[in-house]
Amino acid sequence: MRVQWTPNVIPEEKRICLTRLRWERGTVGDGKGYSVKLSISLCWKWQGLWVGLFIKERLHGWYAWICLLPCLPIRLSYQRAYGGTFP
Repeated sequence: MRVQWTPNVIPEEKRICLTRLRWERGTVGDGKGYSVKLSISLCWKWQGLWVGLFIKERLHGWYAWICLLPCLPIRLSYQRAYGGTFP
């Protein structure tokens, strides 16, 4: 498992990635294993006045925004790669 300990700014998406976790399940590339990436970010793009959780499905994963009252949301991103590993 690899962990990103230092935050990095992603200006085009208006967010700061606080941490990334990457790990492999099985043997990647043999058709049975896959690589997984989970990232936690703080967005500075306001999501409006709402309370709760918003989930957006992706091809092999999902995004989730958690927001309590008018705030800067925390973005969770989960992705899987079946053909290779994440850099």
